[in-house]
Amino acid sequence: MLAALTAPASASAGVKEVSPKLAACHDHATQRYIADFRQVGPARKRHDEVPTVVTTFQNDNPRYEHYVAECMKRLHLKKTR
Repeated sequence: MLAALTAPASASAGVKEVSPKLAACHDHATQRYIADFRQVGPARKRHDEVPTVVTTFQNDNPRYEHYVAECMKRLHLKKTR
């Protein structure tokens, strides 16, 4: 059982290789998606066992897949020039 946990991901059945361009676009889309979050309301202190500051964030622009597609289109246009 331990061998199954330590086997490389590519050894798993049904795992597809991801192109470097697609991986780069996913990284780019992740950064843009995270940047779209905004703080909603002021930070509040919770006084449980350990004092904690709670801040609520919201993303009104859940366009991750759009960001990936936009990046891939840009890379494709660069390649054809």
